[in-house]
Amino acid sequence: MSPRVSLVIPAYNAEDYLAESLESLLAQDYANLEIIVVNDGSTDRTAQILEKYADRVRMLQQGNQGQSASLNRAWREASGEILGYLSADDRLESDAVGKLVVALLEDEGRMLVYPDYWLIDPEGRRIKQVIAPAFDHFEVVINGSCPVGPGALLRRDVLERIGGWDARLRLIPDWDFLLRVGLCGKVHHHPETLAAFRVHEQSQTFRAPDEDRAAEYSIAVHSFFSRSDLPVSLAGQQFRSQANTQVLTARLHLLAGRWGKAAFALGEAFRYWPAWPTRYRNIKLLANGLLGLPRLRARNAMRAWLRQKLDQSPRR
Repeated sequence: MSPRVSLVIPAYNAEDYLAESLESLLAQDYANLEIIVVNDGSTDRTAQILEKYADRVRMLQQGNQGQSASLNRAWREASGEILGYLSADDRLESDAVGKLVVALLEDEGRMLVYPDYWLIDPEGRRIKQVIAPAFDHFEVVINGSCPVGPGALLRRDVLERIGGWDARLRLIPDWDFLLRVGLCGKVHHHPETLAAFRVHEQSQTFRAPDEDRAAEYSIAVHSFFSRSDLPVSLAGQQFRSQANTQVLTARLHLLAGRWGKAAFALGEAFRYWPAWPTRYRNIKLLANGLLGLPRLRARNAMRAWLRQKLDQSPRR
């Protein structure tokens, strides 16, 4: 019999896209699937939307505690041997769960699998195909990369070995989790486009974070390098990890227009590792911090203009 899979959607004020995300899970061709939605203290129409799915989806209610706490609770209460989650504005292809379960079980050393995915616009139209890179734990730890996007599945054993998401973190709990997953087994990239990540101005990718959230990289790095089970190849590179994640912190301050805070973070990066500007990725990150949101707005405005022109053109 196929193993039980439990997928969790943490939902906070998710009325715009929640139904679409849920429908993508209910359309899965994998039969042994449990769907759990955590209504994390929503104040919009999220609860009313969920009422329509009460006979097909398991509902959990709580006051607002954040995505990490929502996932940890749902995963503890889930019945599946394999676990996953989907943001309330993303979606899966109908064959995603079945294919990813096969990929996970092909090798008993695999702890987590993840697919390629589409970027989609607010209306759900495809913008770009994202071919995710293969997982490289060194890149994740030292350079702050986060190759895993929507659709990932993991074995329950992972939680028992390293714990869940850090509830202190609201912005980068997924990256912090990958730091630890990489210590306990293989993380496998499955090369099929099986999910979709929605890009919109309210998505966390483009939203300007407050100062507490911008400081999360420092919290995660300190916590990780305080562990006693790190391989020497990683432990000896802490200075580079601290410098590169300070660049990521500077990017977040730039997104929010906090120029002084961004300059301070870059000063810290120089203190840890003066060679950080030699990394092209760091320069790209800073450029993204300066231009990311204006570029998104310009692209959406151009698409809206083109759609309007197409709608106004005479039909033949």
